[in-house]
Amino acid sequence: LILLVTGILLATGAISGWIAARNQSERLHAAMRGNSAIMVKSLSENAAHHLVLQDFAGLEAYLLKSAELPDTLRLQVCEPNGMIIGDVERSPGMKPHALSRIVHLSPPSQHSATITVADDTLIIWEPIAAGSLIGWIKATYSMSSIREAQAHTLKESLLLSLLWAACSGVLLLLVL
Repeated sequence: LILLVTGILLATGAISGWIAARNQSERLHAAMRGNSAIMVKSLSENAAHHLVLQDFAGLEAYLLKSAELPDTLRLQVCEPNGMIIGDVERSPGMKPHALSRIVHLSPPSQHSATITVADDTLIIWEPIAAGSLIGWIKATYSMSSIREAQAHTLKESLLLSLLWAACSGVLLLLVL
């Protein structure tokens, strides 16, 4: 009887923790997509100013400053044909730095923002417009912090379930 009750408590605690971690992860993913889309829209509007003035040094400085935001991996600005104008990368725990490679991107065919999630990265393409399409900004964000939060929630739920089941087993033993 003690083992049955302890097993049921452990199973319900583990299932509850898994559901809580999954729900938390879904909410965090949705919040990150929404917040990142708003941020990239703002980046696009500010990048338009630099592109119209052809202030490429100012654009690079702006991208370097913007790449300091948490979870930002890479910010790239390209012309409508995909030729890179500005490229800034940030490794975890490092300061952002500009890349000077000649790279050609493949922007989306439609002239609207696109959001894709692949593995632990969120990629947003946002058109840069000043009357007409003058370029694209591609922002890449890390979603590893969400995965870490999910793992932390699951670990804590499992530990609490173990503690709950052990205490319940001891109390049941005392009662019997």
